[in-house]
Parts: sequence; structure tokens; C-alpha cells
Amino acid sequence: MKLETDRLILVRYNKKFINDEFEILSSDLPSCFLDLKVKNIDDINKNAIDKSNDEFFFAIVLKENNKMIGELFGELDSDLETFSPCWILNKKYEGKGYAYEAIKLYFTFLFKMKNIRRIYTYVETDNIKSQNLCKRLNMRLEGVFKEFVSFQKDINNNKIYVDTMQFALLKREFLSFFM
Repeated sequence: MKLETDRLILVRYNKKFINDEFEILSSDLPSCFLDLKVKNIDDINKNAIDKSNDEFFFAIVLKENNKMIGELFGELDSDLETFSPCWILNKKYEGKGYAYEAIKLYFTFLFKMKNIRRIYTYVETDNIKSQNLCKRLNMRLEGVFKEFVSFQKDINNNKIYVDTMQFALLKREFLSFFM
């Protein structure tokens, strides 16, 4: 399956993107993705098959040079109509509208082709770029969870808890705003 915009293609992950993925996952990542951080390319090879078989995992690829610049993935809730998406973009490509373009297309895929009824995502309170992106996508802030989750430890090995915002969007809201 391939989804397209004027500048991007969303495609199923395949091993030809390993070097591009290494560039993304070996750089500075938001705290929520620290568990995805890799030190060498072998770390990526371990998960490549799972990604290529995941119907909700897409590589964000530039049409102009076939370079993978990000990833879209998520989790389908047990009700099979609620989905929690995640996105990672290569920092070199931030600020150019690629994330907005890719996620809007991904949401279109989820709502129209997968018949998802509701999308929600978590964003840490210090991740201003993702908060702004959620707002541009017409997602509403549903709440802030205080000391919701821990991704790191301090020098004394104590968990560092972060506040997390939840943004959400219903299918009918998306379709009336964007379609």
C-alpha cells in the first residue's frame, strides 16, 4: 500500500530504509521515544520484520529522492475503532510542513480506509512542536496527566516523571474540518 501527497509517499516499511531509519533513531529523540533509540544498525534489523508486517506502520518518504524522513505507527485499542498514533521525524526535516502533511494523510487513511472512529495521542508538556502540530490538525486537548509516565532516571536512579497531554479527534470532526 502506498499513500501520496505532492511531496511525500507513505509506504510500508522495508529494509531499504535501514540507513535512513538509523539516522532518525540514533539522534536526539523526544523522551517518549527513548526506548526506540539505537546505537548501531543491527538494533534496527531486529525490528524490521515486525514493522514491515504492521498494517499501521508507514515510512514517510520524500518523493524527490526516495529518502525516508520519518515514521508513523500506533496502536489499535481493543474496541477496534480507537487508535493512538505516534510519529517521529528526522530533525533535519523539521519545520518544512512534512509532519503535518504526513500525519494529515495518515489520519485520512485511518478514518476513511480503516474506519477508525476516534484518534488520541499523548504529548509531553515540554514537546511544544508536537502540541502545535496537534492543534494544526484540529485535535482538541482533552487533559493533562500530572507525573503520568517516566522515560528516564536521575543520577540517583530515581524515575523522572513527566506531565503528559492528551489530544484527540473524532472521525466526524476530521471529515468536517478537512474534507
